[in-house]
Amino acid sequence: MKTDKDNLACDMCLVDKITGVSIDLEKQKFLGVNSLLKTFIAKVEEEKTKLPYHINIIDMIGANENAHSKILEHLLKQSNKERFEILESLLDYIVSNTPDFKLNVSSPSITAEKQRIDVLVLDKEYALIFENKIHNAIDQERQLSRYIDKVTELGYKKEQIYILYLSRDDGKSPNDDSWGKYKDLFENRYIRLTYRNHILPWLRDFLLPNIRIKDVYLKSCVEQYIDHLEGLFSLRNIQKNMNKELKKQISEVLGLGVSPEQNHFILDEKIKEVNAIRDQLAIMQSENERECWAEWSKRLKIDFPDLESMNYIDDRNYPKIGVKLSWNNIPFSVLIEKDNNSNTIYYGIGRHYSSENIIDELKAHMTSILDGFKANEWWYSWKYTSFEDGYRDLSNYIKEVVRHVDDCK
Repeated sequence: MKTDKDNLACDMCLVDKITGVSIDLEKQKFLGVNSLLKTFIAKVEEEKTKLPYHINIIDMIGANENAHSKILEHLLKQSNKERFEILESLLDYIVSNTPDFKLNVSSPSITAEKQRIDVLVLDKEYALIFENKIHNAIDQERQLSRYIDKVTELGYKKEQIYILYLSRDDGKSPNDDSWGKYKDLFENRYIRLTYRNHILPWLRDFLLPNIRIKDVYLKSCVEQYIDHLEGLFSLRNIQKNMNKELKKQISEVLGLGVSPEQNHFILDEKIKEVNAIRDQLAIMQSENERECWAEWSKRLKIDFPDLESMNYIDDRNYPKIGVKLSWNNIPFSVLIEKDNNSNTIYYGIGRHYSSENIIDELKAHMTSILDGFKANEWWYSWKYTSFEDGYRDLSNYIKEVVRHVDDCK
């Protein structure tokens, strides 16, 4: 007769076998996706060489979420005889998708990256929050919830606030953690539009044809942006033959062609596999970033032992490290920070953990080392970088700032 101990051992053995089979299946999926990607990327590079010459200024500079938000901000700010025609056009387009978004344009204030919100439209009777996820940035904990709270602090009631979530395609929606306690409350004041299926058609089919001939630069800007988005989604006319060849290769590798129903099943399963691997890669990347922060923090103390270092790598939304300095008894910091909301990393001179506001006297004094940098209410200077170049850029800038401060003593 088997004892409880024997039964437990059998159960454990069964669990091990099941787990082993599960791991083997996941490995097979990974190898299958990896094999598909290798052949696909090779084919993409081959077909790219056959494309005619094409130039797009937005392609050249590289547009992250912030850049897309700035483009949208400046388009929406366009006005003619006190009419914000592009904003009106977008709102009319939204109403055609969601009738509850019947918002009248009166005297809007339109900003990007203020209050940490991608794009924010504040009008007399409503506030419209744009959350931009064109590059599939991960939703942060209570992200939408925090934005709603910030707008209520500006004097708007919750029933006056609307949320427009701009995803790349149909594969992303805000998760429950992002909503916090507000998901049900905003059920009728939330809409998800995609760049591929909504913003691009709106720009191409509704906005561009109605731009006046005399608005040459506006038309040029919209045409470039349309072309950039078409390139992002492989929809340019010059890419038709390339797409045809890529689809042919995918069909052959996946064994498509038995029947439409079977094809749909195979494609659906492959998309799930790709997304599962993408999720794992995102987790690994997040873990790797924490290793970068920890390593950089150690190196700061070694490279700059005489400076007070700052370490806020556990900040959920804006992890950062740096050093604290002062000039003429005015404190400031030189740091590197990541915005987890937009998945961007940047460095520069900030007021973080040093002063409540930007000090004009310090800003004027630092003019010579601010060239080529941007500024806002948090930063005297900031510039994008990458995890590959981040510590080098930060270290070099600290040395430059220290020299500048020492020269002026």
